[in-house]
Amino acid sequence: MDWIQVIITMIGGIGFGTILSTILQNVLQNKRRDQERKYEEKRNAYIGFLQAMIESANNPSMGNLNEYELFQLKIELFGSKEVALLAKNGQLYRSRDDLFNELLRKMKNDLLK
Repeated sequence: MDWIQVIITMIGGIGFGTILSTILQNVLQNKRRDQERKYEEKRNAYIGFLQAMIESANNPSMGNLNEYELFQLKIELFGSKEVALLAKNGQLYRSRDDLFNELLRKMKNDLLK
């Protein structure tokens, strides 16, 4: 008996449905884990950016500016294009409050997708 027949016999003995079910479960678990990780990365980038934005406005310093720019880059990496553009070009907004509210709205929409 060669190894191909042994494999075919094992697949038949275990059941093709069981193997297929196991593979499908594994694929779905990996997909869900990736989605959860991406959500957490986005969420952390968004929260960090908002905190850095507030801190740099209330207490301007080089450290706070660096923190702000770091989270701006994280948004470019993990966030939606809409949020990244708004975060990058936010200084063009009428007021800081308007920018903050628009960022919140776009971030919430992105996280709910």
